[in-house]
Amino acid sequence: MELGPGCNSVAYHYADDSLFAKLLDAFLNDTNLEFLFLDGEVTAQGSQGLRAVCGIFKFSRDEQLDGALIANVSLKPTYGAVKPSWFIVTTGTP
Repeated sequence: MELGPGCNSVAYHYADDSLFAKLLDAFLNDTNLEFLFLDGEVTAQGSQGLRAVCGIFKFSRDEQLDGALIANVSLKPTYGAVKPSWFIVTTGTP
């Protein structure tokens, strides 16, 4: 996934992929989701990155006969009660 006007791809397995289901639901219902994009594990002290509530502005699927199922998704940070911020894991969990 990519923040901004571009679009990025996410491989998924439709039957049991909760991330795919959440992204699709947010796109279809015009709702926002909170994301935490880190440079390391979410439980690793010192991992850091952007924490933001994002809107899903593009969502399409690429279903070729061979290979993985691909969702093309574009996210954009939104401004509201929770503003985008830089987050550093200090206790092992966000």
